[in-house]
Amino acid sequence: FLMIRRPPRSTLFPCTPLFRSDRVDWCFAARPAVGPGQDVSWWEGNVVSGPGGLLLAGNTAGHAYALRPDGTESWVYATDNAVWSAAAVGEDGTSYWGSLDLCVHAVDRLGVRRWTVPTFGFVVSSPALGCDGTLYVGSFDGNLYALDAISGEQRWSFRTADSIYSSPALLEEGGVTRSIFVGSTDGSVYALRADGSMFWRYDTGAVVRSSPALSPAPGNAGGSIVYVGAADGVLYALDAGSGERRWSFDTTRTNAADADRSSLNGSPALGATGIYIGSEDGSLWYV
Repeated sequence: FLMIRRPPRSTLFPCTPLFRSDRVDWCFAARPAVGPGQDVSWWEGNVVSGPGGLLLAGNTAGHAYALRPDGTESWVYATDNAVWSAAAVGEDGTSYWGSLDLCVHAVDRLGVRRWTVPTFGFVVSSPALGCDGTLYVGSFDGNLYALDAISGEQRWSFRTADSIYSSPALLEEGGVTRSIFVGSTDGSVYALRADGSMFWRYDTGAVVRSSPALSPAPGNAGGSIVYVGAADGVLYALDAGSGERRWSFDTTRTNAADADRSSLNGSPALGATGIYIGSEDGSLWYV
């Protein structure tokens, strides 16, 4: 079930617990799995807001959904396996999805397939749509793909040494994509030019499943910073122009029981004065 909950009635004063009917505006049940061997139908990826307030969400049972704000189904699109990635959405309402069916899918605003591009691995990376109409997405085959958003034609691909869980982050200036940043389970964070060539690589020494987040450098320093987590529990702040480490913060605990549960697989979120990131040990950090 996908559930929408109402915010608390007051954030200033304690209140009595609300009944379920007071807390839930609506609840949407996913359809059964599209193929044999899929016994679950949970919601793995993030919900994305689309044109007209549509809510776009993928489901482990193999469907991509567009739901109206009132919780009714606008359309549903079936892939051949689970949809874990969040959708990228174009100005014309086209949505772009990855799937465990090894493909990248483009779906028009009515839920009709525009194109499908196969890769050689699961696609759990969430696509990023550039201002020039290039769609960037990673695959478990170790490649970051740059696809024409209209036709699906491959413009280039960049090979890393292991699977890509990470979703790419784009640095865009003046209507031009300047840089693409992505992590790989080979332990590195990569910065690529718009033509697909690499201009730096930073090796964390640990698996990187986290998706990079970009922010202008604080103060008057200029430039941008790339924030990304790694499986060793360290949050990295890298200079977007050079790839040099500006600082790092170790979230690991000394408790031996937590030693193997310290991965920062989630993506950093930018706050007004710091960075939020969740850890596999159950903690939420603000740095």
